[in-house]
Amino acid sequence: DEPLVQVQGWIKMPEPIQKFLDAPGIPCGLITEVHGLPDAGKTTLCIEALREVQKQGGIAVLILSEVKFNLQRAADMGVDVKRML
Repeated sequence: DEPLVQVQGWIKMPEPIQKFLDAPGIPCGLITEVHGLPDAGKTTLCIEALREVQKQGGIAVLILSEVKFNLQRAADMGVDVKRML
């Protein structure tokens, strides 16, 4: 019976991703699950989100459910891997 949580902000994503999501990005304050076929771009989407959170002054948190994530790739894409959880 609790009211729905209203999205207060967005993790802004690049325009092609915004068009795909039909939203300005990923909603802040909610848990977002990314799933899909292998090699569909899930990891790239997550790295983009991590970088944008850091650019906006937030704390980037990644809960990893597979061992495919590459910290060096994230760093190469602009994520400060020493400042993420």
